[in-house]
Amino acid sequence: MLKQTRLWLLASVAITGIMTGCTPEAKQDYDQAGSAVTSAAKSTGKALSEDTKSAGNSMSKMAGNTKAALTNDQTSASVQEALVAAKDLKIDSLRVDTDDKKVTVQGYVHSAADKSRASTIAKGVLGPGYTLQDKIAVAKP
Repeated sequence: MLKQTRLWLLASVAITGIMTGCTPEAKQDYDQAGSAVTSAAKSTGKALSEDTKSAGNSMSKMAGNTKAALTNDQTSASVQEALVAAKDLKIDSLRVDTDDKKVTVQGYVHSAADKSRASTIAKGVLGPGYTLQDKIAVAKP
């Protein structure tokens, strides 16, 4: 942008210097050249503005994707922490995954009551709009 401004100023000074003492035809030619330079500068400025806007939109989209990934990881970690912290509940091979507000809990418990309790704990951690896919299995004794 600074380079364009310098070019514009240089062209303006050159045109002004040349125009003093020129014939009417030459003056008209210089006026047209000046208009062409002005038009080119505006077009370049517009293109730069559009490119900057496009780059900003791309960065916003990437930031949104990163935020969603962090939210998925944070949700999975919160559910897993709650299940591990629950007293008298043991889940073997516990795995929690979150994708697009769908939380999947996998593992093995020792009774149907433990399975129900684990599901209740996991649902209690989830925020609005999240769903739980309970893949906890009761291990055979």
